[in-house]
Amino acid sequence: MAIWTIGLLIPLLLTLSGAAQGGTPSGGGPADLISLVLLMALFFGVFYFFLIRPERRRRRQHQELLASLKRGDKVITIGGICGTIKKIDKDRIWLEVEDGVTLKILKDSVVEKEKPS
Repeated sequence: MAIWTIGLLIPLLLTLSGAAQGGTPSGGGPADLISLVLLMALFFGVFYFFLIRPERRRRRQHQELLASLKRGDKVITIGGICGTIKKIDKDRIWLEVEDGVTLKILKDSVVEKEKPS
C-alpha cells in the first residue's frame, strides 16, 4: 500500500470512528482515546511490515554481498558497469572493465555479482 494512500485513510478512519459512536469526532471520551491508540498501533504495524522490515532485509543482504567480494569476482555496479575486481581496499574497488581499463569505484556501488553462464 502506498504511503499517500495511508495518508488519505487516516482522516477517513478518524471521521468514521467518531460517527460510528454517535457523537462528534471531538467528543474526547475514553473510548475515543482507546480507539485512537489502537488505530495508531495499527498504522505502526503496517509501516513496520511493509516499509521498515523489507528495507532492513535488503540492507543486510547488500552488506553480506559486500563482505563476500574477492579478487576475480565479476560484478555489476549501480550505474550498470560490468567488470572484474582487481583489487579491494576498505571502501574502494579497482574494477577492470576491459583490457587495460581500470576504474576505481566505491565498494558500496556494487549491486550484484554476475552469474556464471
